[in-house]
Amino acid sequence: MFLDMVVEVVNGKLETSIYHKPQALHLYLPPHSCHAPGFVYGLVCRIVLRIYSLCSRAKNIDDELVSLFGYLVDRGHQSTDLVPLFCKAMANATPFVRGGSKRRRKLVGEGSFFTCLITPRILLPV
Repeated sequence: MFLDMVVEVVNGKLETSIYHKPQALHLYLPPHSCHAPGFVYGLVCRIVLRIYSLCSRAKNIDDELVSLFGYLVDRGHQSTDLVPLFCKAMANATPFVRGGSKRRRKLVGEGSFFTCLITPRILLPV
């Protein structure tokens, strides 16, 4: 494990996934909290990007997305409201992660070089 990810060698290749502590409650903000209207999209977008960045296998990505969706529904968010947010976040995350380090630096700025260095997809051949 490294910080919040699991790194394994499978068939001579590194594979990464997200590590969750057994005590993690995944208590995200409920929909009726006193926050700006766009906070839910920001939350979903950031976590989806994190999932796409840290998971090297498609099955792990799918499992994490399903879990996140369930956690948000359990907190009171409506699935009909979440589906379009997830679709948009996934559409944004895919080109961001697969676009390479030059595209990432252009999107997030030169100050985020550390983020580019630790993204597993840069280290692993796609």
